[in-house]
Amino acid sequence: MRANILSLSATLVLSVLTLFSTSCSTHTQKLDHRTIESLGGIALGKPRLDPRGHIILPIDCDVSGTRAITTTPTRLESALACLPPEITRKDQTIWLTLKTRTTKAGLSSKCPDLDLGKLSPETYLVYYRDPDGSEHPIGVVLTKNLRW
Repeated sequence: MRANILSLSATLVLSVLTLFSTSCSTHTQKLDHRTIESLGGIALGKPRLDPRGHIILPIDCDVSGTRAITTTPTRLESALACLPPEITRKDQTIWLTLKTRTTKAGLSSKCPDLDLGKLSPETYLVYYRDPDGSEHPIGVVLTKNLRW
């Protein structure tokens, strides 16, 4: 009887651990600006046009905390991968929020470039938007000199 209870307890514990590890591996998280600064910061690259006429904006950010971009990293995150950022645009303002998840094959700690779609040739202000809605300026994007 005692062996059956131990076996049942072990099975229950393994089931809970399996459920927990599965849910954690697919959990995405939006990062706040303070966290990004602790991982080395974020900077914008030079925009370019792709063959579809979309503006592609490189982002220099690595959520591993192994590289200084705008600040010296104060923490390491070896298990994080960067997903495509959440982007919102209104008039000449662009807001972005980085999303991460536990890394797996095919994902990288380096943040992917932003596909801003087709934009008119203007000057755009870019802000980082925290999950709580607060904003932090991170740069300006000039699309006036891109060949259309």
